[in-house]
Amino acid sequence: MSFSPDGTLLASSGKDRRLCLWRRGRVSSGDNDAPQSSSFSLAAAVDSAHRRIVWSVHFCPFRSSVRGDDDRDRPYLLASGARDGFVKLWRVVVLDEEDDDAGSDGGEVRLEECHKFEAASVLDGRKGEAVTAVAFAPIPTPSSSTKDLEAILAVGTEGGRIGMWSIRL
Repeated sequence: MSFSPDGTLLASSGKDRRLCLWRRGRVSSGDNDAPQSSSFSLAAAVDSAHRRIVWSVHFCPFRSSVRGDDDRDRPYLLASGARDGFVKLWRVVVLDEEDDDAGSDGGEVRLEECHKFEAASVLDGRKGEAVTAVAFAPIPTPSSSTKDLEAILAVGTEGGRIGMWSIRL
């Protein structure tokens, strides 16, 4: 499981191959800046997100584009790793609700698959080795080839290998 950087979403996964996003509820006060409650409700799910058990999920600690005036409009990035040997990157889009009623939990949440790769085959040519862990580094790094920033994603496999990937934001 992994919390989004702002703590409003929780990603979960498991044996059922389902990837779920849970949204933290708001305290009913009519104030858009109302404190968050401790209860979560299902906001989005992808059935059969992978072909086998999804072992690990992790939110990127910053939005998919670090630069810009308003980060709230930028999607989150979520990584998932599974027994099928694949790592998937998901764009987590949170749409604001136009008519936000008091106590509303906000607008629609969507998970959009944006990239997929087989980790073990990239590491050493093997296929089918389970991905047991994914984790983003806590800070972005400058790209060596452009002015963009990159996220660093660490991927652990069942055979004990660890690979690092740079992901342009």
